[in-house]
Amino acid sequence: MTPRDRLTGLVAAPRPRVAGIFALSDQALSSLTNFGLVILAARLLDAPQFGLFTTAYLVYVIAVGVVQALVSQELVLLTKTHASRIVAIRSSVDFTLLASCVAGAVLIVVGLAVPGGGVFLVLGCLFPLLMLQEVMRSAASFLRAPQLALFGDLIWLIALGGCFGVLLLVPGERLNPELLMALWGASGALSTLLMVIPIWGSLWAARPVWRRYLKRGFLGHRFVVEYFLVSATQNISVLLLGLLATPSAVGAMRGMTTLFGPLRTVFNAVAAFGTPLFVDVKRPRRLKLLLGLSLAFAATAIGLTLLLVIVGPSAGHYVLGDTWRLAEPLVLPTGVQFFAMAFNRTGYVALRIEVPRSTLGLRVIASVTFLCLFFGGYVMGGILGAAWGGAIATALQSLNVWGYYFLRRARYSSPREAPAARSAASLE
Repeated sequence: MTPRDRLTGLVAAPRPRVAGIFALSDQALSSLTNFGLVILAARLLDAPQFGLFTTAYLVYVIAVGVVQALVSQELVLLTKTHASRIVAIRSSVDFTLLASCVAGAVLIVVGLAVPGGGVFLVLGCLFPLLMLQEVMRSAASFLRAPQLALFGDLIWLIALGGCFGVLLLVPGERLNPELLMALWGASGALSTLLMVIPIWGSLWAARPVWRRYLKRGFLGHRFVVEYFLVSATQNISVLLLGLLATPSAVGAMRGMTTLFGPLRTVFNAVAAFGTPLFVDVKRPRRLKLLLGLSLAFAATAIGLTLLLVIVGPSAGHYVLGDTWRLAEPLVLPTGVQFFAMAFNRTGYVALRIEVPRSTLGLRVIASVTFLCLFFGGYVMGGILGAAWGGAIATALQSLNVWGYYFLRRARYSSPREAPAARSAASLE
């Protein structure tokens, strides 16, 4: 670790419990910032402008998902020495910058060619640094220093708030999609640069081996397929439900999942930071901690469900307005679904650490099961039947994931060396 690292303290590994708090806070802050951005755009832009902005923002969201799958998720599985971790981070930085520069150039061409495509032009110019920000968040987890990721998200939020504060002071200035994208993207670029500074001295001296991302059999390729599989399942279910059901029924289901949003943020934090937090923990203790987390999350899901049942008529109507009348019957199946999610999220973390190549097949089974039960439930019982179908599918997914884990554990007295660990050895 360089003297600059020691001075900043941003890459010093905290205690596991503190690291978990930092990771959860980072995920919550990131989710809150993104949610606030979309709400702000909806309130300040007219309908056509909002459509343009959200389309460009969707491109960013998909790109972040691909970077997480291809680079970040494989990165945090590497468990070698500090020196090899620095090499891995430098490799991921170089590869991400190269790939995102190409993608950014495509966005710039689209922005110049499409009428009203200025928002894509702005996004293309800032694209490499925005993608690098996601890699740096994963690098912070890889270095067991999630406070660095939290620092970056705080900078992004503060810078964005400052930009809007200045904008409000300019008389007659009207927000448009290009300006909103520029302010948001520039704030993200600033946070990226400030996140790089604490470890740049170490990164500069490392020799990258980014070509491994292009090798056949690279683990990140499977994770990309998983990402599109899960994303496709979610999008297809919403799209088809919108074609089959009334808009108010779809809004009721979306509104109910919004009420469980805080718990979903926790689950996303587990998915994003669970692997780096638990990868170095010995297997028996890791299993005990993950099962303990599952029980705690499940208890929270039960508590939130009971709370909505008790105070729903007042609080639910305040949050969802007239939609609450249609959403109220969905409280119980949605609660059951989130109860089941408490177990499958931790199960995937356990498998991602020990048998990372097994999760793709399990995702395929889960996606097919979800679509069949979700729409089968809709045919049998309308929107309520669809909600119960999704809940049952999620419960079956949890049983499948943990069943596979324990069957494999019974078969092997000690875990095999994971493919990701072997790839780490090639970095040294």
